[in-house]
Amino acid sequence: MAQACRVPAPPPAHPPRSDEVNYRDRVRLDVLRNRLLVLPGDETGLDGLRALAEQAQADAGIDLAADVWRTLAGLLTPAARR
Repeated sequence: MAQACRVPAPPPAHPPRSDEVNYRDRVRLDVLRNRLLVLPGDETGLDGLRALAEQAQADAGIDLAADVWRTLAGLLTPAARR
């Protein structure tokens, strides 16, 4: 007998509350906020990214920390700073 195919439940109709957002999502949102600060030349965005990477690294989120460090490195390259 063939098994029935289960269709996943649709996502909730409302955006998640802040307490429903997981750690990885919060870090990624903070990365975007800091990148937006860097665009007009605000150096605090670079400091924020550095702090996020260090915190993710301390929390043993090695993959997440690597993504944040990679983002920071990309923003520090001469081509990105023009």
